[in-house]
Amino acid sequence: MLGPFYDPEKHLIGNQIKRALTLLSESEPLTADEISQRVDLKGDKAEFFDSLAKSKKISFDGCRYSYKPLVHSRDRLNMIQLRRAFAEAHLNEDDAATSLKRRIKLEQIPLTFYNE
Repeated sequence: MLGPFYDPEKHLIGNQIKRALTLLSESEPLTADEISQRVDLKGDKAEFFDSLAKSKKISFDGCRYSYKPLVHSRDRLNMIQLRRAFAEAHLNEDDAATSLKRRIKLEQIPLTFYNE
């Protein structure tokens, strides 16, 4: 018998949020209807969208849900500082990002040094 802390409804919503996070990380911002069409929602939809809006990884502007960028870079100087802070990372612009919200993906790559 499972303990009193296990709630199948919460487990179901958690899995649905995980699928929505994956969807939003790979696409542009989506409305609630578009997410409903692409993610098989079972259970309480209001609780799902409330939990999705409260997620730390999601930005909700009142209409659309979007994946928050890993790094906020507004100008060239900030980009140079990020590059120095994460010397082992490779900075790429995300092609799916809008012009207003630029997203930067940090991909860990090994650095090789060559003797001259």
